Amino acid sequence: MTTQNLTTTINAKENIKLKKRKISLEEVKHHNSEESGWLAIDYYVYDVTSFIKKHPGGKQILIEHLGKDATKAFKSDEIHSHSKAAHRMLESYKIGELCKDEDYDDFQEQLNEELEFDKLEEIHLQKYGIDLHKPILLQISKLGNKYLDWINEPIPHSIALFGPAWMEIFTRTKWWVVPLIWLPVIFFLVCNCALTFGLNLITLGWFITGLFGWITFEYFFHRCIYHWVPPPYFLTNVLHFLLHGCHHLIPMDSDRLVAPPLLSGAIVSPGLLLLYVMPLHIWQMFFSGFGIGYICYDLTHYFVHFVQPSSGYAKMIKRNHMKHHYKDHNLNYGVSNPLYDYIFGTI
Repeated sequence: MTTQNLTTTINAKENIKLKKRKISLEEVKHHNSEESGWLAIDYYVYDVTSFIKKHPGGKQILIEHLGKDATKAFKSDEIHSHSKAAHRMLESYKIGELCKDEDYDDFQEQLNEELEFDKLEEIHLQKYGIDLHKPILLQISKLGNKYLDWINEPIPHSIALFGPAWMEIFTRTKWWVVPLIWLPVIFFLVCNCALTFGLNLITLGWFITGLFGWITFEYFFHRCIYHWVPPPYFLTNVLHFLLHGCHHLIPMDSDRLVAPPLLSGAIVSPGLLLLYVMPLHIWQMFFSGFGIGYICYDLTHYFVHFVQPSSGYAKMIKRNHMKHHYKDHNLNYGVSNPLYDYIFGTI
Protein backbone atom coordinates (compact mmCIF):
# COMPACT_ATOMS: atom_id res chain seq x y z
CA MET A 1 0.00 0.00 0.00
CA THR A 2 1.38 3.40 -0.97
CA THR A 3 1.83 6.20 1.54
CA GLN A 4 -0.98 8.17 -0.14
CA ASN A 5 -3.40 5.23 0.05
CA LEU A 6 -2.43 4.58 3.67
CA THR A 7 -3.07 8.24 4.54
CA THR A 8 -6.46 8.12 2.78
CA THR A 9 -7.42 4.98 4.67
CA ILE A 10 -6.39 6.48 8.01
CA ASN A 11 -8.33 9.69 7.29
CA ALA A 12 -11.43 7.69 6.32
CA LYS A 13 -11.26 5.73 9.58
CA GLU A 14 -10.85 8.95 11.56
CA ASN A 15 -13.91 10.43 9.82
CA ILE A 16 -15.95 7.35 10.74
CA LYS A 17 -14.85 7.60 14.38
CA LEU A 18 -15.63 11.33 14.41
CA LYS A 19 -19.14 10.82 13.10
CA LYS A 20 -19.84 8.18 15.79
CA ARG A 21 -18.87 10.59 18.54
CA LYS A 22 -21.62 11.13 21.14
CA ILE A 23 -22.46 14.79 21.81
CA SER A 24 -24.91 16.11 24.38
CA LEU A 25 -27.41 18.87 23.63
CA GLU A 26 -25.80 20.81 26.45
CA GLU A 27 -22.50 20.81 24.54
CA VAL A 28 -24.28 21.87 21.34
CA LYS A 29 -25.75 24.88 23.19
CA HIS A 30 -22.23 26.29 23.75
CA HIS A 31 -21.64 26.52 19.98
CA ASN A 32 -24.16 29.22 19.13
CA SER A 33 -22.15 31.88 17.29
CA GLU A 34 -20.71 32.58 13.85
CA GLU A 35 -17.26 31.73 15.23
CA SER A 36 -18.42 28.26 16.28
CA GLY A 37 -21.86 27.18 15.12
CA TRP A 38 -23.37 23.73 15.68
CA LEU A 39 -26.84 22.39 14.92
CA ALA A 40 -28.69 19.27 16.05
CA ILE A 41 -30.90 17.72 13.37
CA ASP A 42 -32.57 14.32 13.74
CA TYR A 43 -30.27 13.29 16.59
CA TYR A 44 -27.12 14.13 14.65
CA VAL A 45 -24.84 17.09 15.27
CA TYR A 46 -23.41 19.28 12.51
CA ASP A 47 -20.65 21.89 12.66
CA VAL A 48 -21.83 24.48 10.11
CA THR A 49 -19.36 27.23 11.06
CA SER A 50 -17.75 27.35 7.62
CA PHE A 51 -21.16 27.23 5.91
CA ILE A 52 -22.91 30.10 7.70
CA LYS A 53 -21.92 32.82 5.22
CA LYS A 54 -22.57 30.50 2.27
CA HIS A 55 -26.10 29.46 3.26
CA PRO A 56 -28.29 30.09 0.17
CA GLY A 57 -31.22 31.19 2.33
CA GLY A 58 -29.13 33.80 4.12
CA LYS A 59 -27.02 33.48 7.22
CA GLN A 60 -29.56 35.05 9.60
CA ILE A 61 -31.97 32.11 9.54
CA LEU A 62 -29.04 29.78 10.27
CA ILE A 63 -27.72 31.96 13.10
CA GLU A 64 -31.15 31.88 14.77
CA HIS A 65 -30.88 28.10 15.18
CA LEU A 66 -27.22 27.72 16.17
CA GLY A 67 -26.73 25.79 19.38
CA LYS A 68 -30.24 24.32 19.14
CA ASP A 69 -32.18 21.36 17.82
CA ALA A 70 -33.00 22.64 14.32
CA THR A 71 -34.89 19.56 13.11
CA LYS A 72 -38.25 21.32 12.75
CA ALA A 73 -36.78 24.31 10.95
CA PHE A 74 -34.77 22.11 8.59
CA LYS A 75 -37.76 19.99 7.58
CA SER A 76 -40.41 22.71 7.44
CA ASP A 77 -41.22 24.11 4.00
CA GLU A 78 -42.97 27.03 5.68
CA ILE A 79 -39.79 28.15 7.48
CA HIS A 80 -37.26 27.38 4.76
CA SER A 81 -37.51 24.52 2.26
CA HIS A 82 -34.56 22.22 1.54
CA SER A 83 -33.97 20.00 -1.48
CA LYS A 84 -32.53 16.47 -1.47
CA ALA A 85 -29.23 18.05 -2.51
CA ALA A 86 -29.32 20.15 0.68
CA HIS A 87 -29.73 17.00 2.77
CA ARG A 88 -26.72 15.45 1.06
CA MET A 89 -24.69 18.62 1.50
CA LEU A 90 -25.54 18.69 5.20
CA GLU A 91 -23.97 15.27 5.64
CA SER A 92 -20.49 16.65 4.95
CA TYR A 93 -20.77 18.78 8.11
CA LYS A 94 -21.74 15.96 10.48
CA ILE A 95 -19.46 15.65 13.52
CA GLY A 96 -21.31 13.13 15.68
CA GLU A 97 -24.53 11.77 17.14
CA LEU A 98 -26.68 13.54 19.69
CA CYS A 99 -27.05 11.62 22.93
CA LYS A 100 -30.50 10.05 22.71
CA ASP A 101 -33.15 10.22 25.41
CA GLU A 102 -34.55 6.99 26.78
CA ASP A 103 -37.86 7.60 25.04
CA TYR A 104 -36.23 7.75 21.62
CA ASP A 105 -38.82 5.89 19.53
CA ASP A 106 -38.51 3.43 16.66
CA PHE A 107 -40.21 5.79 14.21
CA GLN A 108 -37.55 8.46 14.70
CA GLU A 109 -34.79 5.89 14.24
CA GLN A 110 -36.36 4.67 11.01
CA LEU A 111 -36.66 8.27 9.80
CA ASN A 112 -32.98 8.85 10.55
CA GLU A 113 -32.03 5.81 8.49
CA GLU A 114 -34.07 7.09 5.56
CA LEU A 115 -32.38 10.49 5.76
CA GLU A 116 -28.87 9.09 6.22
CA PHE A 117 -26.50 10.15 3.43
CA ASP A 118 -22.87 9.47 2.74
CA LYS A 119 -20.41 12.30 2.42
CA LEU A 120 -20.82 14.32 -0.77
CA GLU A 121 -17.47 13.13 -2.07
CA GLU A 122 -18.56 9.51 -1.70
CA ILE A 123 -21.90 10.18 -3.42
CA HIS A 124 -20.19 11.71 -6.44
CA LEU A 125 -17.69 8.87 -6.60
CA GLN A 126 -20.13 5.99 -6.08
CA LYS A 127 -23.08 7.38 -8.05
CA TYR A 128 -21.27 9.10 -10.90
CA GLY A 129 -17.69 7.83 -10.80
CA ILE A 130 -16.39 11.38 -10.28
CA ASP A 131 -13.50 12.00 -7.87
CA LEU A 132 -13.91 15.58 -6.64
CA HIS A 133 -10.29 15.65 -5.47
CA LYS A 134 -9.02 15.30 -9.05
CA PRO A 135 -9.37 17.69 -12.04
CA ILE A 136 -12.95 17.43 -13.27
CA LEU A 137 -13.00 18.02 -17.03
CA LEU A 138 -11.51 14.73 -18.22
CA GLN A 139 -13.73 12.81 -15.82
CA ILE A 140 -16.86 14.16 -17.51
CA SER A 141 -16.38 11.47 -20.18
CA LYS A 142 -17.74 8.96 -17.62
CA LEU A 143 -21.08 10.71 -17.23
CA GLY A 144 -22.94 10.40 -20.53
CA ASN A 145 -26.64 10.96 -19.92
CA LYS A 146 -26.04 11.29 -16.16
CA TYR A 147 -24.33 14.64 -16.69
CA LEU A 148 -27.35 16.89 -15.98
CA ASP A 149 -28.20 14.97 -12.79
CA TRP A 150 -24.59 15.29 -11.67
CA ILE A 151 -24.28 19.08 -12.03
CA ASN A 152 -27.43 19.48 -9.95
CA GLU A 153 -25.81 17.73 -6.97
CA PRO A 154 -24.21 20.95 -5.62
CA ILE A 155 -21.13 20.85 -3.42
CA PRO A 156 -20.14 23.58 -0.92
CA HIS A 157 -16.48 23.90 -1.87
CA SER A 158 -14.32 24.62 -4.90
CA ILE A 159 -12.88 22.07 -7.34
CA ALA A 160 -10.10 21.97 -9.92
CA LEU A 161 -11.21 21.95 -13.55
CA PHE A 162 -7.94 21.49 -15.45
CA GLY A 163 -5.38 20.73 -12.75
CA PRO A 164 -2.33 22.96 -13.36
CA ALA A 165 -2.54 26.16 -11.30
CA TRP A 166 -1.74 28.40 -14.27
CA MET A 167 -4.77 27.04 -16.14
CA GLU A 168 -7.10 27.35 -13.15
CA ILE A 169 -6.37 31.10 -13.08
CA PHE A 170 -8.35 31.51 -16.30
CA THR A 171 -11.42 29.87 -14.74
CA ARG A 172 -11.57 32.27 -11.79
CA THR A 173 -12.69 35.91 -11.80
CA LYS A 174 -13.13 38.33 -8.92
CA TRP A 175 -16.39 40.27 -8.98
CA TRP A 176 -14.63 43.64 -9.28
CA VAL A 177 -12.95 42.63 -12.56
CA VAL A 178 -16.28 43.08 -14.38
CA PRO A 179 -16.71 46.85 -13.72
CA LEU A 180 -12.92 47.36 -13.90
CA ILE A 181 -12.85 46.15 -17.51
CA TRP A 182 -16.23 47.17 -18.89
CA LEU A 183 -16.95 50.57 -17.28
CA PRO A 184 -13.98 52.26 -19.04
CA VAL A 185 -15.19 50.82 -22.37
CA ILE A 186 -18.69 52.17 -21.79
CA PHE A 187 -17.33 55.52 -20.60
CA PHE A 188 -15.27 55.82 -23.80
CA LEU A 189 -18.25 55.01 -26.03
CA VAL A 190 -20.55 57.50 -24.30
CA CYS A 191 -17.90 60.26 -24.36
CA ASN A 192 -17.12 59.60 -28.00
CA CYS A 193 -20.81 59.82 -28.87
CA ALA A 194 -21.18 63.03 -26.84
CA LEU A 195 -18.16 64.68 -28.47
CA THR A 196 -18.98 63.58 -32.00
CA PHE A 197 -22.76 63.64 -32.21
CA GLY A 198 -23.91 65.12 -28.91
CA LEU A 199 -26.22 63.67 -26.30
CA ASN A 200 -29.95 64.19 -26.82
CA LEU A 201 -33.25 62.40 -26.33
CA ILE A 202 -32.60 60.16 -29.33
CA THR A 203 -29.22 58.91 -28.14
CA LEU A 204 -30.57 58.57 -24.59
CA GLY A 205 -33.46 56.55 -26.00
CA TRP A 206 -31.02 54.16 -27.66
CA PHE A 207 -29.12 53.80 -24.37
CA ILE A 208 -32.37 52.78 -22.62
CA THR A 209 -33.17 50.45 -25.54
CA GLY A 210 -29.81 48.78 -25.04
CA LEU A 211 -30.52 48.37 -21.34
CA PHE A 212 -33.82 46.63 -22.04
CA GLY A 213 -32.06 44.70 -24.78
CA TRP A 214 -29.82 43.21 -22.09
CA ILE A 215 -32.82 42.20 -19.94
CA THR A 216 -34.22 40.31 -22.93
CA PHE A 217 -30.85 38.80 -23.79
CA GLU A 218 -30.23 37.75 -20.15
CA TYR A 219 -33.42 35.72 -19.92
CA PHE A 220 -33.20 33.94 -23.26
CA PHE A 221 -29.46 33.31 -23.11
CA HIS A 222 -29.81 31.82 -19.63
CA ARG A 223 -32.82 29.73 -20.59
CA CYS A 224 -31.86 28.61 -24.10
CA ILE A 225 -28.03 28.51 -24.03
CA TYR A 226 -26.98 28.06 -20.40
CA HIS A 227 -29.78 25.53 -19.85
CA TRP A 228 -29.52 23.89 -23.25
CA VAL A 229 -29.75 20.11 -22.83
CA PRO A 230 -26.56 18.79 -24.43
CA PRO A 231 -26.41 15.45 -26.25
CA PRO A 232 -24.82 12.89 -23.88
CA TYR A 233 -21.34 13.09 -25.41
CA PHE A 234 -18.05 14.07 -23.84
CA LEU A 235 -17.40 17.26 -25.85
CA THR A 236 -20.96 18.60 -25.60
CA ASN A 237 -21.04 17.93 -21.86
CA VAL A 238 -17.67 19.65 -21.41
CA LEU A 239 -18.86 22.66 -23.42
CA HIS A 240 -22.00 22.96 -21.31
CA PHE A 241 -20.01 22.49 -18.11
CA LEU A 242 -17.61 25.31 -18.98
CA LEU A 243 -20.49 27.60 -19.96
CA HIS A 244 -22.78 27.07 -16.99
CA GLY A 245 -22.80 23.55 -15.54
CA CYS A 246 -19.78 24.35 -13.40
CA HIS A 247 -21.73 27.08 -11.62
CA HIS A 248 -24.61 24.75 -10.76
CA LEU A 249 -22.19 22.18 -9.37
CA ILE A 250 -20.24 24.70 -7.23
CA PRO A 251 -22.66 27.63 -6.65
CA MET A 252 -20.75 28.75 -3.55
CA ASP A 253 -17.40 29.25 -5.29
CA SER A 254 -17.05 33.04 -5.10
CA ASP A 255 -14.41 33.17 -7.86
CA ARG A 256 -16.63 31.41 -10.40
CA LEU A 257 -19.76 33.52 -10.14
CA VAL A 258 -19.06 36.23 -12.72
CA ALA A 259 -18.05 35.58 -16.31
CA PRO A 260 -14.31 35.59 -17.09
CA PRO A 261 -13.42 38.48 -19.45
CA LEU A 262 -12.68 36.09 -22.33
CA LEU A 263 -16.13 34.52 -22.05
CA SER A 264 -18.05 37.78 -21.66
CA GLY A 265 -16.10 39.28 -24.56
CA ALA A 266 -16.94 36.30 -26.77
CA ILE A 267 -20.63 36.50 -25.83
CA VAL A 268 -21.01 40.20 -26.69
CA SER A 269 -18.68 40.25 -29.72
CA PRO A 270 -21.51 39.45 -32.20
CA GLY A 271 -22.86 42.87 -31.22
CA LEU A 272 -20.15 44.36 -33.43
CA LEU A 273 -22.16 43.14 -36.42
CA LEU A 274 -24.81 45.72 -35.56
CA LEU A 275 -22.39 48.35 -36.87
CA TYR A 276 -23.42 47.21 -40.35
CA VAL A 277 -27.03 48.20 -39.72
CA MET A 278 -26.72 51.04 -37.17
CA PRO A 279 -25.10 54.46 -37.41
CA LEU A 280 -22.01 54.64 -35.20
CA HIS A 281 -23.46 57.03 -32.59
CA ILE A 282 -26.62 54.92 -32.18
CA TRP A 283 -24.55 51.74 -31.86
CA GLN A 284 -22.32 53.37 -29.24
CA MET A 285 -25.27 54.30 -27.03
CA PHE A 286 -27.12 51.01 -27.58
CA PHE A 287 -24.01 49.00 -26.74
CA SER A 288 -23.36 51.21 -23.69
CA GLY A 289 -26.85 50.56 -22.33
CA PHE A 290 -26.44 46.85 -23.07
CA GLY A 291 -23.08 46.89 -21.25
CA ILE A 292 -24.50 48.59 -18.17
CA GLY A 293 -27.19 45.92 -18.11
CA TYR A 294 -24.52 43.22 -18.26
CA ILE A 295 -22.51 44.78 -15.41
CA CYS A 296 -25.65 45.02 -13.27
CA TYR A 297 -26.44 41.38 -14.06
CA ASP A 298 -23.05 39.98 -13.11
CA LEU A 299 -22.78 42.05 -9.92
CA THR A 300 -26.36 41.12 -9.01
CA HIS A 301 -25.46 37.47 -9.55
CA TYR A 302 -22.58 37.77 -7.11
CA PHE A 303 -24.78 39.74 -4.72
CA VAL A 304 -27.56 37.14 -4.55
CA HIS A 305 -25.06 34.39 -3.73
CA PHE A 306 -23.02 36.17 -1.07
CA VAL A 307 -25.01 39.09 0.35
CA GLN A 308 -28.00 38.66 2.66
CA PRO A 309 -30.64 41.35 1.90
CA SER A 310 -33.25 41.76 4.61
CA SER A 311 -36.20 43.00 2.57
CA GLY A 312 -37.55 44.43 -0.66
CA TYR A 313 -36.58 43.81 -4.27
CA ALA A 314 -33.11 42.50 -3.40
CA LYS A 315 -34.52 39.82 -1.11
CA MET A 316 -37.03 38.81 -3.78
CA ILE A 317 -34.45 38.31 -6.53
CA LYS A 318 -32.17 36.40 -4.14
CA ARG A 319 -35.06 34.10 -3.17
CA ASN A 320 -35.90 33.50 -6.84
CA HIS A 321 -32.31 32.67 -7.75
CA MET A 322 -31.87 30.31 -4.80
CA LYS A 323 -35.01 28.49 -5.94
CA HIS A 324 -33.40 28.19 -9.37
CA HIS A 325 -30.35 26.50 -7.86
CA TYR A 326 -31.82 24.40 -5.09
CA LYS A 327 -35.45 23.64 -6.01
CA ASP A 328 -36.02 23.71 -9.78
CA HIS A 329 -33.36 24.77 -12.27
CA ASN A 330 -36.03 25.05 -14.99
CA LEU A 331 -37.56 28.11 -13.33
CA ASN A 332 -36.42 31.67 -12.46
CA TYR A 333 -34.06 32.35 -15.35
CA GLY A 334 -34.00 36.10 -14.80
CA VAL A 335 -31.20 36.94 -12.40
CA SER A 336 -31.25 40.74 -12.27
CA ASN A 337 -34.88 41.14 -13.33
CA PRO A 338 -37.87 38.72 -13.18
CA LEU A 339 -39.83 40.48 -15.96
CA TYR A 340 -39.66 37.66 -18.52
CA ASP A 341 -40.18 34.98 -15.87
CA TYR A 342 -43.56 36.56 -15.19
CA ILE A 343 -44.31 36.89 -18.92
CA PHE A 344 -43.45 33.24 -19.73
CA GLY A 345 -44.62 31.68 -16.48
CA THR A 346 -41.19 30.51 -15.29
CA ILE A 347 -41.31 32.29 -11.94
